[in-house]
Amino acid sequence: MAEQWNDELRIPAIRYGEQLAAHHPNVWDPADTLSAAAKAQAESWAVKAVPVKAPHGKVPTILLFCIGFVVFITGFVVGDEAITPMLVLWLGISFVFALSALGVVKSFERNTAEAEKRRVDAVQVVVRTFFATIDERRNAARNYTPPEPGDSTAARRSRAPAPQPQPYGVSPQGAEEIVAVWMRYLGEDDAATTQYSGDGGVDVTSLHYIAQVKHYTGTVGVGEVREFAGVAGVDGRRALFFTSGQYARGAIDFADNAGIALFRYDVHHGELVGANLRGTHAMENGL
Repeated sequence: MAEQWNDELRIPAIRYGEQLAAHHPNVWDPADTLSAAAKAQAESWAVKAVPVKAPHGKVPTILLFCIGFVVFITGFVVGDEAITPMLVLWLGISFVFALSALGVVKSFERNTAEAEKRRVDAVQVVVRTFFATIDERRNAARNYTPPEPGDSTAARRSRAPAPQPQPYGVSPQGAEEIVAVWMRYLGEDDAATTQYSGDGGVDVTSLHYIAQVKHYTGTVGVGEVREFAGVAGVDGRRALFFTSGQYARGAIDFADNAGIALFRYDVHHGELVGANLRGTHAMENGL
């Protein structure tokens, strides 16, 4: 019977895990963040999905026990020898009801333990399903194909406003924020600067892309682009490279072969241009 009950719980647990993953805002959150979010919500759901069953007859049994106990104490206080047999009778009744009440308590404890075990099982199913669905969403993001030149779907992608000119310049961190705005302008609505260390040089992320930002007047060499291409290869998302400087010819050639879009931005005038063919296509058609 317990196995059948668990089978009946498994389907709702799977559906809830899929629902959690479908509504999680960022599939690229670190594993510990995903795990904490999924487990907390799964435990809250399991408490409602697996209530503790109250033993049958709990209230009447305890009520009768209390009545019998009160009658027994009353007769004992009166102390009339004529009702001594009644005292004996109520003593027996009280004893029976006490055992019954004890059985109710034990039954409640067993039901609580069983419910807790089923909740643990349900939480595990929810969390496993959550991560499986998150992986599906990640794979779909990795397989994303950007709009091709002249693609009519590109015009339907929403574009956020472009960043405003910054005549007094910005810090390197400010440049990353501006690049995130540019990515949102190009159609990646969820683009945001990274909040984690040890990210391999990833400065801005979105569902489909990772980006590196080099905020200086120098020239980006082929080594820097090649290194970031390796990071993107491990991550699985497409790579974008932004700089306020220039690109060496070798860096452009490598980016063309590796499928990386290159951009040059000017924070003072609020401008962004593509620095290779993919970058130019992105400016025309969106990311």
